[in-house]
Amino acid sequence: REYQNLFANFQYLKQENQKLYTDLENSKKNYNELEKINTKLKEDIKKLNELVKVFEADKQNNKIDLFPGDDSKIIYYMSEIQFIVDYIKATDKSFQFKNLKLLYRGSRDGDRTETCHKLCDNKQNVLIIIQSSIGCIFGGYSKIGFKVSNKAEYSVDNNCFLFSYDFKKIFPSIKDKPNICHISSYCGLCFTGSLGFFDNFMSSNDNWIDKSSIQDHFNRLDEPCEMNGGKDKFRCQELEVFQFQ
Repeated sequence: REYQNLFANFQYLKQENQKLYTDLENSKKNYNELEKINTKLKEDIKKLNELVKVFEADKQNNKIDLFPGDDSKIIYYMSEIQFIVDYIKATDKSFQFKNLKLLYRGSRDGDRTETCHKLCDNKQNVLIIIQSSIGCIFGGYSKIGFKVSNKAEYSVDNNCFLFSYDFKKIFPSIKDKPNICHISSYCGLCFTGSLGFFDNFMSSNDNWIDKSSIQDHFNRLDEPCEMNGGKDKFRCQELEVFQFQ
């Protein structure tokens, strides 16, 4: 019987030893997996650090990847309108900016042009971004900005232009032609009779791209209404005004 007890203890110890060996092998496998994960994490951290360096370098060159905060509901990444920034910098050597400040948003501030003028008038380096109800995104830029006038007045802004976000295309102004319209507060921020919006622009279809006027004031349009899918009238799904600061 003593022999049987010893043999039983031996078998038990053998089984426990096998379990320990199995646990050890599993631990080695887990360790190796953890080592792989750790190596991958180090590689990812290295890549992230490199991206941060690129981001900081771009930021110094006015190529900011994101709008400050979540200021735009139409354009989410600054890089998506880099073609606009590059064009302004190429044509206006005095242009510098650190960020884009949101002056006005239709869905936030209401679609009354009087409010738009109160928040946006007498500002320089103004960028207007429009998303029409059919999904096209376009707008314009004025270096001198806009204001309300009791009578229709026109200013020359050789740095202003229209743009199509969808085509990444700039429509520069024809030099020395009046292209910025100062008019009653019932009209929004208007580029002559070429592009503009009226009061209640998010519920009205009376906002316009004027076929007869636009090619007299802006270049490179293949078709006067190409910015808005060929439609000369539009309703705004959203409209935002920014200032380069």
